[in-house]
Parts: sequence; structure tokens; C-alpha cells
Amino acid sequence: MDNFDFPDNTIKAQTYQYQNLAQGTTLFKGQRAWYYGLKAELDGRKIIYVILSNGQVLCDSKKDVSGKIINQIKDNSINYRSDIISLGIQSWSIDAINYFVPDGNMTPKSSLELYLTIKKNIDYYMDLKDPLDLDIISLFVIMTYCFQLFESVPYLYLVADISSGKTTLSNLIANLSFNSVDASNASRASLFRVVEGNSPLLIIDDYMDLNKETMQDINHLMKVGYKKGAIAIRMDESSKNKDVNVFSVYCPKVITNTLSLDKAIESRSFIIRLTRSFSDKGRKKKDFDNPKWQSIRDDISLWVMKNWQEVETTYKTLEANELSARDFEISLPILTLAKMVSDELYQSVKEHIIELVKDRDVIVDYKKDWVYLLFDSCKEIITDSNEGWHYASKIYERFNLQMLEQFGKNTYSINLIGRKLKNSTLQAIRDEKGQKYYLSIRDINENLIRLGYPTYPTEPTSNENVSNVRNV
Repeated sequence: MDNFDFPDNTIKAQTYQYQNLAQGTTLFKGQRAWYYGLKAELDGRKIIYVILSNGQVLCDSKKDVSGKIINQIKDNSINYRSDIISLGIQSWSIDAINYFVPDGNMTPKSSLELYLTIKKNIDYYMDLKDPLDLDIISLFVIMTYCFQLFESVPYLYLVADISSGKTTLSNLIANLSFNSVDASNASRASLFRVVEGNSPLLIIDDYMDLNKETMQDINHLMKVGYKKGAIAIRMDESSKNKDVNVFSVYCPKVITNTLSLDKAIESRSFIIRLTRSFSDKGRKKKDFDNPKWQSIRDDISLWVMKNWQEVETTYKTLEANELSARDFEISLPILTLAKMVSDELYQSVKEHIIELVKDRDVIVDYKKDWVYLLFDSCKEIITDSNEGWHYASKIYERFNLQMLEQFGKNTYSINLIGRKLKNSTLQAIRDEKGQKYYLSIRDINENLIRLGYPTYPTEPTSNENVSNVRNV
């Protein structure tokens, strides 16, 4: 393949084929620098660039003065793994990079101005139950561009019922953040590659609607991926020798759901509780093709390029004795960025985080949670009858009674309940009368554990051979 002879410190590419890679710190000629990587295509030819915080641009296919093709990235001993998954938006546009790279001396927006710009654009579309949550979310967006500076990162958990704006908010966060990826649209094979190769913000929308296999992968990513150095070991079933691959899974994540999560995952999260809004904000058109969004992403990228060292120093010197060790660990990146904005914001955010931690630890009334009530209905059927096969219509009938008792009405259709049961681990078969599920305390508890709910005491089963009954 031919190579290009580009002028120094110039990025050439067809932007519609532009792909983001990861970011982080590296060594360049003995000096630490922040880097941003990208892979571009020009006339069908792939080029990898690394842009350094000193304004230097390195290329993997560069002609030297003698005409020899050299790999500047490799020759400068920059460890950079380019496992590429195409992403939909540019975190840092090529036009903005080319303004920066001549000498690296561009002046970014102030920390305060950047934070207020992000906050204003989220607030325009969202009514939040607690306005202080907007501070956490705005700082979280900035964090996605520099999380490799931190030893651990928090997740955002957006919890709300239907039509409360959780998907709208996750879309806004995704559009403003670095390398956002919708996990529900990624295949199991690509999910781990994209986390390692792109250092993305992983968006997990409607967690409960994930299929069982994807949910297992996501759970592993969430339980270990909050900490730098976390890995996942995956066997490549398609390879002849069943090759084993090791992937980095460290990245920020946003989860949306209508109910509680596994307690270990919640302990790594800031829980943002959303309520249904009746203002005009929710009806405003979200024009994500508007150039203003790219401008904001460009501003954040430049801000990190110019301020990464101060962010790192602040991170290493902050203390917050009011928080436990674990809560301080996941809160520190947000507190660091708040401190970069102002002392007043730092104090306000710290106090709000303390309240969020208390809120996370409040005992939940599971009888107000419709998914819990669904499995509780299954348990009641077992109590009244026996463990064994029961039709979905019977489960829905009992669920409907529970909803009427708790709320005076049932707004969940039998089709929705059917989908929830289908996504559970309950064994199912179909006969001429319809779909039916095998209900046992053990299987119900398995699903309750999977969803982060309390379980029922194990009761003796009947003398029937359960394994034979299940195979009827």
C-alpha cells in the first residue's frame, strides 16, 4: 500500500470515515505527555495518528528526509493498541486538531466556562429531581475525556420508571462525552474489543431488557471495570485452538434501569433518580447534528490537552475524610474536576455526594417495585400450589392482583410481562394452551440475586423428581 507524505503536524483525512481511538498518558522523548489517538482514512487508505499535548503529531506511515517510510509512533516507543471499532461521533474533530497542532499553544476555555456550557446544554432538555445532580453529570462528562488519569471511576446509574427521561438524559450524556458506545448494540464478540481499543463511555440503556448472555458480560464489565488495570479473560470460540484473549475493561459507564441493580454495582455508582416531568423541556427537539455539540466536544478535548497535569496533581492531593474509603475512591475524579472549577463547587459537590451515598444505602421498599412483584407473584403461586409448570397467563393474573393491591391499578400489559419472563432464567416450554414456566424457590431466587433483590428462604421441594418434571 502506498503511503502519504504529509507536512509535519497536519492531519489529513476524509472526516466521514474518521474513527476515534483511545487517550491517555505516554512518554515522548523522556517527557510525559497526554495523547489522543485517531485512525482516519483517505482514499481508502488507513492512517493512524497520535496527537501529543505538546502539539506534536506522530504518524504510523511517514516519509523521512530520505524517502523511507517510518512509523513514528512505534519509533518513539509509544505503546498504543489500535483495536478499532467504528464510532458514530467525533470526540475531537480534525479541524479542531489542526488548529491545535501547529504549536500546541491554543488557549482553552476556562474550567468554569467549560463546566457551565455543559451544564447549560443538559439543563435545557432535562428537569432533574435534584438540581445538584446536574453538577455531578456535567463533571462526569468531562471525566470521560481524562479518566485514564484516575485509578478508578464512578458510574452513573439513572433510575426511573417509564417516560421519566432516563433515555433522553443518557443520550445527552453520550453526545457530549468521549467515545460513547451503546452496549446494547454491540455484539458479545466486539464488546470487550471496543472497551479496550476505544476507551469509551459505555452506555447501558434499559439494563433489564438485555438478553441473558449480554447481561452476564455487562455485569462482569461493571463489577470490575471501575478500577484501572481491570481485565476480562475471554475465549475465542471461533478460533481453531480456542485462543484466550485478555482485555482491559476499565472505562466509565452509564446505566439506565427501572429498578435496583446488584449491590456491588450500585456501590460503584452515583444513583440519579429521575421523575416524570410535565414541563416543556421533555418536548424540545434534540438536534444532535447541530454543530454546537461538536464544538463542545472539541472544547473539552482541548481543555484536557492543556490541563491534564493540573488535573493529575489535584487528584493526588485531595482528601475527603467524610467519605468511606470506597466512596472516596470512586468520588475522587468528580471531586478533582469540581476543584478545578472552583472551591465553592468542590464544597457543594462533596456535600451532595455524601447525600447520594446515604440515599444509595436507604433500604428499598421492594413491594413498590413492579419487577420484584412479578417474581413475588411467582412465589405466591408456588405457596398456593406446588413447584412445577405454570402458565404465563396464571402468573399475569396473580401479578395483576398484586399491582391492584399495591397501587390500585396495573399499567403493565401481559406482553410486557411475557418479555420480562422470557429474559429471565426461568425454564420455559410451550404447548397448545400457551407459554408456561417452571417455578421453584431456587429458580426464583436465582433471578432475584441476578437483579439485586433479597431472596426467599429455601423451602423443601415435593418428592417429585424435579429434573424429570422439568424435562416434561
